[in-house]
Amino acid sequence: SGKRRSLTRQLILQIERLARGERMSSQNFAAEAALPNASGGKKFYALKKIPIRGYCWQSSNRPSTYYISHYISKDFQKLRDKDTQIVHNNWTRVEVHGDEC
Repeated sequence: SGKRRSLTRQLILQIERLARGERMSSQNFAAEAALPNASGGKKFYALKKIPIRGYCWQSSNRPSTYYISHYISKDFQKLRDKDTQIVHNNWTRVEVHGDEC
């Protein structure tokens, strides 16, 4: 339970740094893949804290806002097509249809 609390706290700190606009290292905040074509060539990113990875993007409609699509427990390197599709679906729901729920 101590390890879980520590990991949770570290993930919260990453989100707080991102929210404050602080510089993030490419080891902890890596560009992963392109968003759908309507995004103008933007990419989505991975917040990394092994073994957890959270996928997010910077909003086109609200440039000072990042949306976190989802988190996964990841013990492999390659980005799965399934995760890319989840990010694309969430991006379309939020950025195109305006549904932030």
